[in-house]
Amino acid sequence: MEKLPSKKRLLELKSTACRIFGTIFNPKALRMGNRVLLRRFPGSTVSQYYSRFNLPPKVLIRAFPHLNLVDLDESVRKEWVERRKQRGKGPPPKSKFKNESKSKKK
Repeated sequence: MEKLPSKKRLLELKSTACRIFGTIFNPKALRMGNRVLLRRFPGSTVSQYYSRFNLPPKVLIRAFPHLNLVDLDESVRKEWVERRKQRGKGPPPKSKFKNESKSKKK
């Protein structure tokens, strides 16, 4: 009958195998976060997914006037401002003179 290797010998074997195959030797099975830290960083993949040219709608509308494009956000904003003006909630009128704009000091 063959004799089983000792614990010390098995640990040496595991540490050697870890050195050869480039893995982490952790005999006490501590939580070290290697599974997360050794993962490939997804930054380059994520940056490739999104377009490099994030142009605002105004630029596209000005570049291609023959397409009659509409900026939905701007049109909604204009409608909102118009509704507020109808209710009397718009901005105050600009003063014609410098002195009129300042409130009276008490």
